[in-house]
Amino acid sequence: MEHIMQRLEKLRSLKEGWLDGEGEVISNPAITRTEALFRDSHNKQFQMTCIYPVVEGGLLIEGDYDNKTFSIDIDENGFVEFFMMNFKDNSYIVFDKTDKIDIISERMQILLKYMGYTKE
Repeated sequence: MEHIMQRLEKLRSLKEGWLDGEGEVISNPAITRTEALFRDSHNKQFQMTCIYPVVEGGLLIEGDYDNKTFSIDIDENGFVEFFMMNFKDNSYIVFDKTDKIDIISERMQILLKYMGYTKE
């Protein structure tokens, strides 16, 4: 997950006003929550993951694999929201925002299985 950690270092260096005078500094809770999400994941599929800054100081993580897509929205306070969609059958899963570590970990495992990144 070296590329994810490198991307987070770049995002950590953004200054206030990074988007044409708007854009908060990416918050420490957003950075540390993202690091925690991917620290224990060694899936090669995550190499295609993109991480974008959000104007309010959070992060948006997106990825695609095998006709499926996901997004993880981490707000400036470290609350996490998941969205997953399968384009083959138009099914989707949305998990509301939470900051509970055990719930976030459980949802990350669901995401990994849903995307086909892990075997059940």
